[in-house]
Amino acid sequence: DGWCRGGTSLELSANEPLSGKVIESIEGNPGGLLCDPADSASVACSYAGGGEGNFTIEFWALSSYGDTSEKASAEWKTDGSPPSIDLRLSGGSAGSGGWYRGGTVDVLVSGTDAISGVANADVSVNGGGWDGGAQVGGDGVYNVQARVVDRAGNESTDSIQIRIDGTPPTLIPELSGTKGRDGWYVSPVSVFASASDSLSGVSKIEVSDGVGEWQSGPLMISADGTYTPRYRAQDVAGNEKTADGPTIKIDTQPPESAFINPPNGSETWVSGVIPLIGQSSDRTSGLASVEISYDEGESWGVVERAGGNWQVSWDSSDLPNGTYVILVRATDVAGNLESTARITLRVDNVPPYVDIPEMWLVTETGKLTVEEGGIGLGGVEVVISSGENILLATEYDGSSVPRAVNWNGRMSDGKLAGPGEYRVVATAWDRVGNRASDVGRIIVPEVELELVPAPLAPADTIQPRNLNSEPEIAISEAGIEQIRAQPWIWPAIAWIGLLSAVGVAKVSDPRAKALRSLSDDISMIRKSLEK
Repeated sequence: DGWCRGGTSLELSANEPLSGKVIESIEGNPGGLLCDPADSASVACSYAGGGEGNFTIEFWALSSYGDTSEKASAEWKTDGSPPSIDLRLSGGSAGSGGWYRGGTVDVLVSGTDAISGVANADVSVNGGGWDGGAQVGGDGVYNVQARVVDRAGNESTDSIQIRIDGTPPTLIPELSGTKGRDGWYVSPVSVFASASDSLSGVSKIEVSDGVGEWQSGPLMISADGTYTPRYRAQDVAGNEKTADGPTIKIDTQPPESAFINPPNGSETWVSGVIPLIGQSSDRTSGLASVEISYDEGESWGVVERAGGNWQVSWDSSDLPNGTYVILVRATDVAGNLESTARITLRVDNVPPYVDIPEMWLVTETGKLTVEEGGIGLGGVEVVISSGENILLATEYDGSSVPRAVNWNGRMSDGKLAGPGEYRVVATAWDRVGNRASDVGRIIVPEVELELVPAPLAPADTIQPRNLNSEPEIAISEAGIEQIRAQPWIWPAIAWIGLLSAVGVAKVSDPRAKALRSLSDDISMIRKSLEK
């Protein structure tokens, strides 16, 4: 368009036709003195002081003759300044961090030029062709170039980057803890998440236990219970992704079991079939099984239960006496195994040992032997009877059992028993109810013998058996006189002594001991008669 963008000059020349006259200068309007060349009849000079703009310059030459040339003119068009440029965006869904979250973004460019004026304004997207405007949309990064050119050819440029991210991040919930059974955790659980975003990038990740506030970083859930955690991630553009994680079930506490009968932790004497009663419970995941061990944990068996209540019968009848540790443990649904409930049972299935002679005279004392090697003696009862009639029944506490049965021949009503044989039953029982008895006979002879009881050993605790002990016979002086007067009594007494010896020797070879006892009895009677 004939515009100069800078370095503009007006080339001027003038000639003086009169001889002897010269051109002194060239003047103009605007500008005044445009140039002052050396005086000569023919001059040429340049004028560059017009500046920027579009105007007409009138100019003329001054002669030494004192006149001027005719005026001439020229158009001055100079624009060396670039136009202004205005690059604007509109539309789209603005996000954060300089990102758009979607929509269509309009690209607008305009400019101004006060001298030559704007010739054109264009944009180019990602290096494409130039156009007066553009629209961009869809996820991505767009590099926009803009330019404004004036009529002189001066150009102004601008650029902008349009970033669009309408896609939320990818969110991956994660859990960390010790897994038990049936989907339960048996430890505190760490709740966290990972996220990725291929455009604007991830700005934050937060988690919640489903009840409390959001927090960044891993969330540790320690309390037993059921939780539905929540997760969320946000990218730089402001897109957010939320997710509800799978249900978390936490049970870190084992179940609890306790014996009710016998009491938990107790040590109890038992005999025969014993009912074992107890309860088990679990506060969170619930009971899965209850097991019992009769051998201090070497082996276990499942216990049938009704809810948390259980009962088993333990038959100790065939077990040797001794101490047995019974354990019960429970497992919950989560797989927690408790430390065991415990009782100690001391089994005593063997009754006390009871021994009395098979037969002895009413004038004698029948040795009573009672032994208890287990829980301890509960008591002893001695019953003297004739047929179905109980003549005398005496019960002793376990701590005061006599060492002998000493009957003075009187029945419970105070009357003397007549001649004959009387059944004696000594029964002993221990503290768990095991009972044992022994049976003997007391002979009341037809002769009138004065009963002189041998002194009893004081009541005492149970004494060891002495298989060599024998009944003591004491005959009064009146009795001896009767024997002297009636010789047939002597063989009778010897016969009674034989039977007594046999009774005493019943736990060993009866023959040798009976003969020894008989010999001793005969010697004693003879000595008495000689006196």
